Amino acid sequence: MTSPLLTYDDRHGPGMVKLRKHLESELSGLRRRNDKDRPETETAWMRGEIARVKAMQALLDEPKKEKLPSE
Repeated sequence: MTSPLLTYDDRHGPGMVKLRKHLESELSGLRRRNDKDRPETETAWMRGEIARVKAMQALLDEPKKEKLPSE
């Protein structure tokens, strides 16, 4: 099992709380903009940006416990 990139203390420090709020705001704005009628290329770009923000948010989530094959 590999160690998570960020420890519990890393994920819950004041800087990460600010970062989490910023990412939530950015994601909300991107989703709102993506709901409007836009050219296909711009929509694809925004979907990529949404995926980027979600990947960054995933780093701040608690690591999931891996199940053993016998479970």
